[in-house]
Amino acid sequence: MGQQSGRENQACAMRPGSLACKMGVSRRNIERTLTSLPAHHATQLPRVALSRRQTSFVCRALRSACGSLALVTGALGAQSQTTATGATGALDQSPLEGQRRTIAQALARSGVEDTVLVAGRATVSSGVLQSPALDIALDDGTAGVRVYGRLLRTVVKEGDSVEARGVVRLYRGNTELFATDARVVAVLSRPVVPEARRVQEVPRHEGRVVLVRGRVEALGRSEGGQFLRVRAIRPRDRGIVTVWVPASLRPPIDLALYEAGDVVSVTGLVTAYRDNPTDPVVWQLVPRRPADIVVTGIPRRWYALGAWLLAGLVLVTAAGFGVARVSTHRQRQALRETQDRYRQLLEMTPDAVIVHDRDGVVLFTNPAAARLLGVTHAATLAGRRVDEFLPAGTAAPLPPHGAGVMARAQPAPALPDASGLAFMAEPLRVRGQLVSDAGIVTNVELTASPCSYLQRPAVVLLARDIGAQLRYERDLHALALVDTLTGLYNRRGFTLLAEPELQRSRELGRTCAVLFADLDGLKRINDHFGHAAGDAALCAVAAALQSVSRESDVTARWSGDEFVMLIADGNAVDGDAAEAALEEQLLKEIRKHTSPDTPYAVTASFGLHLVDPATDESLDRALALADEALYRARGGRAIAGAIVRRDSRYDR
Repeated sequence: MGQQSGRENQACAMRPGSLACKMGVSRRNIERTLTSLPAHHATQLPRVALSRRQTSFVCRALRSACGSLALVTGALGAQSQTTATGATGALDQSPLEGQRRTIAQALARSGVEDTVLVAGRATVSSGVLQSPALDIALDDGTAGVRVYGRLLRTVVKEGDSVEARGVVRLYRGNTELFATDARVVAVLSRPVVPEARRVQEVPRHEGRVVLVRGRVEALGRSEGGQFLRVRAIRPRDRGIVTVWVPASLRPPIDLALYEAGDVVSVTGLVTAYRDNPTDPVVWQLVPRRPADIVVTGIPRRWYALGAWLLAGLVLVTAAGFGVARVSTHRQRQALRETQDRYRQLLEMTPDAVIVHDRDGVVLFTNPAAARLLGVTHAATLAGRRVDEFLPAGTAAPLPPHGAGVMARAQPAPALPDASGLAFMAEPLRVRGQLVSDAGIVTNVELTASPCSYLQRPAVVLLARDIGAQLRYERDLHALALVDTLTGLYNRRGFTLLAEPELQRSRELGRTCAVLFADLDGLKRINDHFGHAAGDAALCAVAAALQSVSRESDVTARWSGDEFVMLIADGNAVDGDAAEAALEEQLLKEIRKHTSPDTPYAVTASFGLHLVDPATDESLDRALALADEALYRARGGRAIAGAIVRRDSRYDR
């Protein structure tokens, strides 16, 4: 293999920098130079056929006489270049002279050493196989031939119509036309479409460009280029062809991109190679460009990748199937455990659970619901309507496709249906009442939430008995607002009730009054007679205030020995006479609620402040002014119990 640069480089394996090597002295150059000389030079030289040994001897002889050979070769080259240049100029002007033959006829005269004239379409452009020498291929439909002209510089493109004249010789097993003249005919360029051939048919198409499809059997490199050994795909086809890429090929092709086992389609020039006459002929395909080698099947490296991927997929699928089975088994077991757990929770929960559809028909209840509604078995409630267990006159009418509950104490919005509940951010909670079959009314808190029961939209109601909770709330409310010693409101209770009353008096334009009372000498009573005596004195003052207060008035124990009362009708105490009457009545009531054998006197000091409705006076301000009046009365009065009036109407 390697018909161009590889063989030339091997023949020129001389000392680096030698003159013979610089001049291109090699076996290839010698033979092609001698065979490609013009006709008038060729007639003066004897016809010789050098073997490898003879050529090597000539090379050694030329090394010793490279100076003389340089002069002779330079002279012959200059004369030949002049002749070729003149001939090329003539070719551009007129066709070549001589009898034109078909390429098949010219190939039949191989070895006769007759000059022939052929014409055909170029299947390989100049400068592809090697440069600057002319190395192309022609095809006229009858056959194809490789054309080589060492001294010719004719530019030929693929598809051009070309005329060439030269001698047909067999070189290294390949039949070539050693051209002395060549020209491009000025006609429309038309590329030759390569014919698809089987691998075993390649030897019958020497010199032509064909398309072959086969499987890569081996690949490698040699001294002159790269090669692929391609075998026929079908087992019954025994043909084999070598794809040869010389190092001088332009553009270069990298065969390292392919692997053994790849199925490729190769388009290339069919050539034969035989180094020695006794060696077998190796048929080659020389591609012209990288696109001439195409992997038509799946690349071999992809098979291994696909096998690994398939194996991985099988393993992943098997693992996934196993994990899915285990996971499904665990999910089913977990589902059964969850169902059992929820069933136990429903049976053990003290809250009643009622599931009804959009029409209010009961679908499911738990045992707690059966106990709350007074039935023996929970299954007997299925099919009944929810509104059957609502008190008469307290239940709101059922909305379309839904159930509703109205609380007894205060109206509550009707429960929406399942479709409406689906859009609620939180479950709906209302307080109401449920009536059992025995007529027992139970205060409950109902929580409604949408659900799906047997693939049907439904509503789940959670009913909790809050009777005890309501009692606790009432007790806590009393503890939070009432003073346990005196039974009056405490400070918080007074504030909660007096604020709305003061606002109502202001809206009605009615004058109200704030009375501040302080038990005199509570510390003295506690120190001398004990805390029980002090508590009795406090209760006496509280009872006195409670006895003079009306239903609209608010009376409270403000602190340890201080009391406060909001008088809704301030006009009743407006004036000196009214104030004196109130003072007398309070002192009388204190003595009335004090035991006759009490060893101490129970008295109190009072401060009164009238609140003008035209002002925006707050409750805290009114209390502060009443307290100020109290302390003024305690400091300037002659007797305990005197009332000092402070009227904001006279302060302006």
